[in-house]
Amino acid sequence: MLTQEKLDDFYGTEHHHHYALLGIKTTDGIEYLQDEAQCHWLIDAIGSYYRSHIKTNEYLDSFCIWELSINSDGKSAVLTCKEDSDTEPVITQEIEFTDFAEHCNINPLKLYQESGVLLLPSEH
Repeated sequence: MLTQEKLDDFYGTEHHHHYALLGIKTTDGIEYLQDEAQCHWLIDAIGSYYRSHIKTNEYLDSFCIWELSINSDGKSAVLTCKEDSDTEPVITQEIEFTDFAEHCNINPLKLYQESGVLLLPSEH
């Protein structure tokens, strides 16, 4: 089971992993997250918004916060993107089914995106 403590062990990154089709890069911490929590779909979902919503907005492209919140049923979730922690979401996606809670006990999961690089908050 992936915990926040395990993710907090990541400081900075040694590599940027390029996802050409999505137009984004990820850090070592994000690679670990998607492997351990079996959530490659989450990176795909975030990447799907990059070219159409994030890259075209100068403020969002420089920095935004992604948050995955698992609903009380433990099987569905909401993915949001905010300009900053105290702002309303600019993107909201309902996820009808996920097994994320079976692999990771972090709720909500927060990720940062800076200039096309998706990273863990501890890697900021």
